[in-house]
Amino acid sequence: MKKVSVAKAVYNREKFLRKQLDSICGQTYKTIEIITVDDCSTDDSVTILREYHDKYGLIFYINKGNLGYIKNIEKALLFCTGDYIA
Repeated sequence: MKKVSVAKAVYNREKFLRKQLDSICGQTYKTIEIITVDDCSTDDSVTILREYHDKYGLIFYINKGNLGYIKNIEKALLFCTGDYIA
């Protein structure tokens, strides 16, 4: 099966992050990797990312400084290794 990479930029998404990740993790197509890059969130987004890393193998990175949305999603795309990227 071809691998699908799901790239996600995260910044202060605590309110919606679990629902988004549950949707991705609940897909019937299981050959996926989830790549997230947190852009220096000040809420509990990183705690949630750690939880999904432990439970589902989500891969996440935390920026040392705020990059902004465009640079943050570009960084996430660089880490993807799948045949397709969503």
